[in-house]
Amino acid sequence: MQHNIFTTMRSLKLSEGCKATQVYAFNPTGGEADGGGYGGKVGGKFLQHLQDLRANSIRTKSSRNSHPPTNHNQTTRTNVSVESLLPAGLPTVDLIEPKIEPCLKSVDFVESLADVYTKVENSSQLEKSDRFLEQCAVFKGLSDPKLFRNSLRSARQHAVDVHSKVVLASWLKFERREDELIGLSAMDCCGRNLECPRACLMSGYDPDSVKDPCMCLRWQPEEDVSIGDEEYLTFDADEDGGGDDECDMSFCIGDDEIRCVRYNVASLSRPFRAMLYGEFKESWREKINFTQNGISAEGMRGAMVFSQTKRLGTFDPKIVLEILSLANRFCCEELNSACDAHLASLVCDMESAVILIEYGLEEGANLLVAACLQLFLRELPFSMNNPYVMRLLCGSEGRERLASAGHSSFLLYYFLSQIAMEEEMKSNNTVMLLERLGECATEDWQKQLAYHLLGVVMLERKEYKDAQNWFEEAVEAGHIYSSVGVARAKYHRGHKYSAYKMINSLISVHSPVGWMYQERSLYCTGKEKLMDLNTATELDPTLPFPYKCRAVLLVQENKLESAISELNKIIGFKVSPDCLELRAWISMALEDFEGALRDVRALLTMDPNHMMFYGKKHGDQLVELLRPLVQQYSQADCWMQLYDRWSSVDDIGSLAVVHQMLSNGPWKSLLRFRQSLLLLRLNCQKAAMRSLRLARNYSTSDHERLVYEGWILYDTGNHEEALSKAGESISIQRSFEAFFLKAYALADSSLDPESSKYVIQLLEEALRCPSDGLRKGQALNNLGSVYVDCEKLDLAADCYMSALEIKHTRAHQGLARVHHLKNQRKAAYDEMTKLIEKARNNASAYEKRSEYCDRDMAKSDLSMATQLDPLRTYPYRHRAAVLMDDHKEVEAIKELTRVIAFKPDLQLLHLRAAFYDSMGDNGSTLRDCEAALCLDPNHKGTIELYKRIRQGGHTSNGEIYCATNSQAALQDTSDRIRFCWEQSPGNPRDRDRDDIQEAETPLRTLPPCSCHLQKAAAKNDITALAASSALCALNNSDKKLPYPYNYSEEYVSRTVGRSYPSHKGCGLEVLLPWCMEHKLCGVKSLLRQDFVLFSLAVLKAMALEITQFLLAAQSPDANIRTQAEASLRQFQEQNLPLFLLSLAVELANNVKPLESRRLAGIVLKNSLDAKDSVRKEHLVQQWMTIEISIKSQIKDSLLRTLGSSASEARHTSAQVIAKVASIEIPRKQWPELIGSLLNNMTQQDSPAALKQATLETLGYVCEVISHQDLVQDEVNSVLTAVVQGMNLAEHSHEVRLAATKALYNALDFAQTNFDNEMERNYIMKVVCETAISKEADIRQAAFECLVSIASTYYEVLEPYMQTLFQLTSNAVKGDEESVALQAIEFWSSICDEEIELQEYGTVEGGDSGSAHSRFIEKALPYLVPLLLDTMLKQEDQDQDDSIWNVSMAGGTCLGLVARTVGDSIVKLVMPFVEGNILKPDWHCREAATYAFGSILEGPSVETLRPLVTNGLDFLLNAMRDENNNVKDTTAWTLSRIFEFLHCPASGFSVISQEKLERIVAVLLESINDAPNVAEKVCGAIYYLAQGYEDAGTSSSHLTQHIPRIISELLKTAERTDGSDFKLRTSAYETLNEVVRSSNVVETSLIILELLKSILHKLGQTLELQIVSSDDREKQGDLQASLCAVIQVIIQKLSSTDETKPSILQAADPIMFLFLRVFACRSSTVHEEAMLAIGALAHASGPEFEKYMPELYKYLEMGLQNFEEYEVCAITVGVIGDICRALEDKVLPYCDGIMNHLVCNLQSAELNRSVKPPIFSCFGDIALAIGEQFSKYIEPTVAMMRSAAEVCAQMDNSDEELMDYGNQLKRSIFEAYSGILQGFKDSKPELMLPHAGHLFQFIELVFREKYRYLVFFHFFASAASFPFTLSLSLTHTHTQTLHLFVHI
Repeated sequence: MQHNIFTTMRSLKLSEGCKATQVYAFNPTGGEADGGGYGGKVGGKFLQHLQDLRANSIRTKSSRNSHPPTNHNQTTRTNVSVESLLPAGLPTVDLIEPKIEPCLKSVDFVESLADVYTKVENSSQLEKSDRFLEQCAVFKGLSDPKLFRNSLRSARQHAVDVHSKVVLASWLKFERREDELIGLSAMDCCGRNLECPRACLMSGYDPDSVKDPCMCLRWQPEEDVSIGDEEYLTFDADEDGGGDDECDMSFCIGDDEIRCVRYNVASLSRPFRAMLYGEFKESWREKINFTQNGISAEGMRGAMVFSQTKRLGTFDPKIVLEILSLANRFCCEELNSACDAHLASLVCDMESAVILIEYGLEEGANLLVAACLQLFLRELPFSMNNPYVMRLLCGSEGRERLASAGHSSFLLYYFLSQIAMEEEMKSNNTVMLLERLGECATEDWQKQLAYHLLGVVMLERKEYKDAQNWFEEAVEAGHIYSSVGVARAKYHRGHKYSAYKMINSLISVHSPVGWMYQERSLYCTGKEKLMDLNTATELDPTLPFPYKCRAVLLVQENKLESAISELNKIIGFKVSPDCLELRAWISMALEDFEGALRDVRALLTMDPNHMMFYGKKHGDQLVELLRPLVQQYSQADCWMQLYDRWSSVDDIGSLAVVHQMLSNGPWKSLLRFRQSLLLLRLNCQKAAMRSLRLARNYSTSDHERLVYEGWILYDTGNHEEALSKAGESISIQRSFEAFFLKAYALADSSLDPESSKYVIQLLEEALRCPSDGLRKGQALNNLGSVYVDCEKLDLAADCYMSALEIKHTRAHQGLARVHHLKNQRKAAYDEMTKLIEKARNNASAYEKRSEYCDRDMAKSDLSMATQLDPLRTYPYRHRAAVLMDDHKEVEAIKELTRVIAFKPDLQLLHLRAAFYDSMGDNGSTLRDCEAALCLDPNHKGTIELYKRIRQGGHTSNGEIYCATNSQAALQDTSDRIRFCWEQSPGNPRDRDRDDIQEAETPLRTLPPCSCHLQKAAAKNDITALAASSALCALNNSDKKLPYPYNYSEEYVSRTVGRSYPSHKGCGLEVLLPWCMEHKLCGVKSLLRQDFVLFSLAVLKAMALEITQFLLAAQSPDANIRTQAEASLRQFQEQNLPLFLLSLAVELANNVKPLESRRLAGIVLKNSLDAKDSVRKEHLVQQWMTIEISIKSQIKDSLLRTLGSSASEARHTSAQVIAKVASIEIPRKQWPELIGSLLNNMTQQDSPAALKQATLETLGYVCEVISHQDLVQDEVNSVLTAVVQGMNLAEHSHEVRLAATKALYNALDFAQTNFDNEMERNYIMKVVCETAISKEADIRQAAFECLVSIASTYYEVLEPYMQTLFQLTSNAVKGDEESVALQAIEFWSSICDEEIELQEYGTVEGGDSGSAHSRFIEKALPYLVPLLLDTMLKQEDQDQDDSIWNVSMAGGTCLGLVARTVGDSIVKLVMPFVEGNILKPDWHCREAATYAFGSILEGPSVETLRPLVTNGLDFLLNAMRDENNNVKDTTAWTLSRIFEFLHCPASGFSVISQEKLERIVAVLLESINDAPNVAEKVCGAIYYLAQGYEDAGTSSSHLTQHIPRIISELLKTAERTDGSDFKLRTSAYETLNEVVRSSNVVETSLIILELLKSILHKLGQTLELQIVSSDDREKQGDLQASLCAVIQVIIQKLSSTDETKPSILQAADPIMFLFLRVFACRSSTVHEEAMLAIGALAHASGPEFEKYMPELYKYLEMGLQNFEEYEVCAITVGVIGDICRALEDKVLPYCDGIMNHLVCNLQSAELNRSVKPPIFSCFGDIALAIGEQFSKYIEPTVAMMRSAAEVCAQMDNSDEELMDYGNQLKRSIFEAYSGILQGFKDSKPELMLPHAGHLFQFIELVFREKYRYLVFFHFFASAASFPFTLSLSLTHTHTQTLHLFVHI
C-alpha cells in the first residue's frame, strides 16, 4: 500500500513526462572527454538531469538570473523525477529506529546519582578510584561530557596502583584528543602529574599530588641507548665491581673471569648468600663456574657492578635483560626492581614497546609491562592497527598473560572497549574486548555494563539471537534498560508481539520514562503508535526519535510541510546530523533544494564523513548534485550572506555558508575559526574543537597560530597558558583576535575593578585593529557587558548601540539590561521584543524578556521558551518558585520532577531538595542533595543543606528562599549578561545546557580472524635446521595458542600441497588464519617438507587446546564452563570450516578423553541440524559454502571414527554422518558414501565394532533420506549388507542388533525387493529368524521390522501369516514386555490397514485394486482370546493413562479388532466379560469392564443394545467399587456407551428418560471421587450431554438436571487435589458441551447466570498475585478455559432471536474483560479470547463496529505474533468472522489488515500452517467490502499465483506435504470465490486479466489424484463466475469446466 501512496503523492508534483525518465541510466562510455558542461565527468548525465530539473521545476523562482551551462554532447531532458535525488525513496517508519544507548541507563537517574555519591563518600581510600569509575559509567548516560571527564579525573586522582594510574591517565589523554595540537608525541606530558607518563609508573596513594607540576622536563632519556641499535656503551675497567684489591672471588663464564666482592654479591639475595656463605662448595671456592646459568660475561659484569654501586648506569638494554633474568633466577628483588625500572624508562615508541613487553611478561617485570601498556594506550586508537597489540589485548590468552603481570582489569577493558566501539562498533576486535570486559566484571554494575554493551554490539552486527542473550544477561544482573535491547532483538527476529508485551510489562511495573514509550512505539501502529510517541516526547522532549518518527508518518500522509515543522521543533534546541539529514530529505521531496543544501552542508560540518539515505550516498556527493539546482554565489556574496545569517542568529544557515566558502578555499583558518564559534553555539563541542584545531593547523602566520593555540588552551582549562599565548601573539603583531582572546580570558577569570579596567583597555585596542563587522560587533557587545559590571551604564548603552549599527543583533539583550538597570522596564521589554523578532533561535530571548514584564506575561514568555527549548532550566525553576510561593508544594515538586527526569541538573536538584526540606521530607531532601553533590561535590549551598539535614534540622516554609519576589536567587551566573553572550571557544552558549557529543569518524580496524602476516621477500630459504629450531621453540613453550585446533598429519600434508604452491612466507597463514602476526614468523620461507613438520607440531598443540576447551565446557565450575563455551563459540563464529574440522578430528582421535570426544560429536551434529526449520536451513547453507577440501577432510575423519574403540564415538559419528548425508546425498554430492560403508561390511578383517557402527550409520542414513535418492543397485547392496548382518552366522550381538535396526529404516527403500518373491522370502525368513533370537533387544527390533512390514507391504503378507501369528502369539504369551508390546502392535497395524481398506477401498499408497486379505477375520478365534489374556496383566498401582503396558496395548488392539470385524467379536468377548465381572479379584473385574468398553465401537447398535441395556445398572453400581482402577475403567466404559449408543437426534438411545435420573445422580456423586475417576466421569457427562445436541424435544429431558450438573462441574473445576490441570480442563470442556447441548429456550436464564459467574471468575484471574512461572501458567490455563466457556455461551444464546438480545446486553463487559485478558502473556489465553471475540462479532453483526478501534491493535499484534503462530492463525480466522459481521464497515481497517496478511504470506519465519487461512480471509474481506477490494486485487492475486506454483511443485509422496497442499488449494478456491462474489454485481471485469490463471489452477487440480478433496471449493468458486468472466473463457477452459461439471 505504501508504494501506491508514494506514487499518488509524486504524481501531484511531477508531470506525466517525468515518469519515463531514467535518472540513474549512466552512460557507461560517458560523453567526450573535451565536451562542455558535465560530459567529461563521472555521472555527468546524472548532473545534467538535475540541471534540467532545476530549469523546469515548478518551484523555480523567477528571480534566478544565472542558468547552468548546457551540455551539448547529450540530449536535453525536459522532465526529471525528484526521485533522482532520493536513491532510497522517501523515508519510511520501518527503516528508522532509535539507537540503544551503549551505557548504563537508569529508570531513575536521581536515585542512581545519589547511590553513587553515597558509595564514593563511604568508600575507603583504596576503593575510591573504583567508585569514581562507577560514577563515570553512570555519567556516560548523561549528555554532558564534562561530568564524565571530571569523574575520570577523580578516579585518576585517587588511583593507588600503577595499572590504574596508567589506564586512567591514558583515558584522560584520549578524552582530550580533540584539544591536542598536531605534532605532539603520545608520551609527551601535559605538565601535570595527572597525565604524566612517568608519574603514572609510581605506585602509592597521593591524591593531592596530581595537580603538581611533573618532573618530565628535567628528565631526558639517554639518546644513545635504545632497542635495536647496533652499538652501545661499554664498561670501563674500573666498573667491574671494585678494584682487584677489594675483590675476593671470581665468576667464570667461558674464558672470561669476572672479579667481584663476595659480600656485595651475597647481599643481592638469600640464594646468593646461601651459596657464598652457606655450606655449599661455592662458599670456600675463589672461582665459581657460572657458564651454565644462561648469562653472558657482560651481563654478569653488569650484575657485579650493581652489587657494588646499586645502579645500572648506561648498560646495553640486552645486558639489562640478561641481568633481569638472573635476578629472577636468584630472587634478587632489588636488582629485579632496578632492571624493571631501567627497562621501563627505555619504552619510547611502538617498536620498543612490542619488543620489551614480551620480555616483561616472561620475566614478570610488572613495571616494564606497565610502561609498554601505557604506550599502547596512549597511542590509541592508532595502536589498534597493530596486530600484535590487538592479539595481546583482545585474546583470552593475552588477558591471562596480562593478569599474571597484574595488568588485566575491568578498567582496562572498559577503556579499550569504549574506543573500539567508537572506531568500529561491528568489528570482531570490539566483540573480543567486550568479552574480556565481561570476564573481568565482578560487581553487579560491571556485569550490567559489560553484558549491555555486548548486546548493543551484537545488535549492530545483526546477530540478534546473541544480542538477545546478552541483553537478558544484563537484565538479570539488574539493568532494566537492557530490556529495551531484549525487545529490539526479539523484534528483529520476527517476534514483534513478544517485544510489545515485554515493553508493556516494563511500563506497567516501573515509573514511566520517555524511552519506554519510545521503544513501545516501535511495536505498535496507528493511533497507539502516535500516542506512545507523544507520551515519550512529553516525558522526555530531548529524544529525537519521536520527532523523526512523527515527521516520517506525516510524510507518508503526504504532509511534507508539517513534517518539516515537526523536525524544526527539535532542531531548534538540539541539532544532530540525523535530524538535519531527514529535514534535507523531505526538503528535496518538496523541491526546496536550497533548504536541503543548507542542511546537508551543516551536517557535514558536524560530521564530515556522514553517509546519507541509510548509508547509500556520501554527503559530499549530494552537495555536488544539489549545487547546480540552487543559485550560485560568489565569495563576496557568501560573506554578505554570512553576515546576515549571523546577525539573525541563524546558526545552521551560517554553518552552511561557511561550509560553502571553505569548499572554495578550505585552508582559510579564519573561516575554520568562525565555524568553531557557530558549533559551540550549537553545543557541538567535539566538532567545534576539531574546527578550532584545523584553524590552528592551517594558519599562515605565527601570531595567528598563537591565537588559536590560546583558544585551545583556554578551552582545556589552562587560562594562564592561554593569556601567555595571547601576549606572545601581540608581541609579534597587534591583532584584533589576540587582544580579544586576552580580554576574554582575563574577564572570565576575574572581574575586580582593576581587572575590568585592563579588560576595557584590551577591548578598545582590539577595536582599533582591523577586523570584520561580525567580530567587532561581538567586541562591542562584550565591552558593553564590562561597562555594565562597572556600573557605567551610559558607556555600556553606547557600546550596544554601536554594535546594533553594524547589525550585531545580540546587543539588544545588553541594551535591555541597561534599560532595566535604569528602571526603564518598558524600554527593556521592547528591546527584547526586537531581538525576538530578528533572531531565528530566540528561546533565550523569550526567557530574558520574562524578567522585564508582569507575572502573567512572564508566564507566557517562559512557556514559549520551554516550548522552543525544553533544555533551558530557568523557566522550570521560575514556575516552581511561583507555585511554591502560592503554597502549591506538590505542583512545584511536580514541575521540577518533570525536567529532572530528562535533565538531572545541579540547580534543579538543589532547588527541589530545598522544597522537600521546607515540606519536612528529609528522605527526599537527602536523596536530591546526594544526587546534586554527585554532579558537583563542591556546591556550597547543597553541602550546607545536606549537612544540616544529616544533623536533623530542616527549613520551615517561611524560611524558604524561592518566593517570586526573590526570583533573583533562582538565577545562577549563567543567566546574567555574560561577557560574551554568543561565547567564544571554550564555553558553550548556555552553561546549563547539555553538550551534544558527535561520534568520531570510525577508523577501519583489522578483524581478528584475518591473516595479516608480514610477507617480506625471501632472500634465502631456511633449511631444515631452522624448522627444527622453530619446532623446538614451540615444544618448549607452555604458552597457549589463541584458538584450539586439531588436525591429522594427512590433513596438513594435503592442505600444504594444495593450498600453498608459492614458496614465499612461512605458510602459517594456511593454518593460523586468525592470527595477525605470529611470533615465529621470523622464519621468512620454509621448505615445503620443513613446513609440514613445523605445521604438525603446531597442530598437535592445537589438538591439546580444543581438548581442554571441550573438557572445560563440561566443568561443574560455572565460570570455567562459561569461558570455555565462549571460546568455542568464538572459534565457531570466526572460522566455521576449521572449527568443524577440528571437532571431527577430535572425535576421531582415540587417544583423546571420551568426554571431549563425546561433546565434540554433539557440537558437530548440532552444527549441521536443528529442529527449527529456519535454523536448519541456515545450517545447511553454511555447510554448502564450506570448501570441498575441508568437507572431504571432515567426512574422512567421521568415516574413520566408525572404527574407533569407543562405542560412544562410533555412535555419535554415525549420527553426524547421517546429518551430512541428509544434506549432500539429495544434492548428489556424496556418491561414494554408500560404497565406503559397504566396503566396511565386505572386508574380511573388519572388526565387529566397525561393522556395528557401519550398520548403525546405514540405518540413520536411510532414515533421513528419501528412497528416490538412491538407485536400485545401491538399495540392493544396502539390503544385502543389512540382512547379512542379521544372519545368525554373525556371532556379534551388537552387529545383529544394529543390522536389525538398520533394516527397519531401510524397509521404505525395499519396494522393488518385496515385489520380487525370492528376495521377499529371504528377507522375511531372516526377520522371522531374528524374532526368535536369544537376546530380547534383538527380538524387539525384529518385531518392530514386522510392524513396519505390516503397514508398508500388507498386500504380500498372506504366505507368511501362519508363521507370523505363531511368532506374535508366543511373544505375547511369554516374552518380555517390550517384545510383547511390539507383537501386539503388529496386529494393531494389520487392523489399521484393513479398516482403511473397508472405509476407502484402498490401502494407503497402494492401488485401488489391492486385495483385502481379511487376516483379522481369519485369525479372530485365536487372536481375541490372546488379547483378552493380556488385559489381565494390569499394574498393581493406580493406572496412569500415560503409561503404556501390555494390558493397555491389548485393550487398544481389541478395540481395533472390533472396528475391523464388527458383530463377530461380541460372542467371543462376552463370555470373558460375564466370567470375570463378578470375581473378587479386582484385576478380573477391571479387565472385564475394559474388554466390554473396548468393543463398543464397531458392532451394530442392534447387537449391542440388549447387552448395554442389561448391563447399564451393573455399571452404575460398579461406580461404587472399592477399587479405584475399577471405578476409573467403569467411568470410561460409561463414556463409551454414551458416545456410541446414545444419540436421540438419530432416533436411538440406550438411555430412557427414567434411567437418566439415576445416571445423572451416580455421575454427580462419582465426580467427587479421586481425580482420575472424576476426570473420566467428566468425559461420561460430556458424551451424555452431547447426545442431546440437536435432539429437538428430547433435549428437554436434560433441562431439569442442568443446574446441578453446572454446579458440580464448577466445583470440580475448583478442586486442588489433582496433580496437574487435566481435571479442571476436563470439567470446563464438559461444561461447554453441557451448554452447547442444552435447550436454549428452556435454559437461557440458567446460562445467563452461568455467564455472570464465568465473567466474575475471569475478572478475578486478572487480580491474581503472580510470583512465579507456575502461577502464570495456572492463570493462563484458567483464563483460557473461562474464555472458551464464554465463547460457547455466546454461540448458544445468539443462536435464536429470543435469546440473542441477552448476549448483546452483556457484550460491553465481555469485551472489556477480553481486552484486559490480552495484556496477559499466555498464547492459549489469546487463542481462546480471539475465538470468543469471533463468536461475539458474529452475534453482534454491524454493531460490533464500536469495539474495533480498541480491538484493532490486538488484531495487529496477533497477526504479527510469528513466535506463537497458533495465535496468528486464530486471529486470521477471527478477522474473517469480523468481516462477515461488519461487511463494508470493516473498510477503514482493511489497509492495515491486508498489509499484515500479505507480509505474513511473504514471511519465511511464519509457520506455514497459518498461510492457507490467510487466503480464505482474502475471500472474506472481498465479500465484505465488494468493489472496494479492487485496490488489493493485484497483490492478492500475485500471492495466489505464487501459492499455486508452490502447489504445482509439491512432493505428493509426502503425506504431510500433500495434506498441506490440499489445504492451500482449498483456501485459494475460497479466496477466488469471495473475490468473484464480491465483484459479481459491480465490477466483474476486474477479474478478466486473472481468468487465465484461475483456469490453469483448475486444470492443475483436475490432474491430481486426490482432486476430490478440493472439488467442493472449486464448485463454490465456479458458481460465482460472473457473466463477464465467462465470456473470457477459451475453448480449453470451457472444456475443462464442462469436464468438472460432468464429474
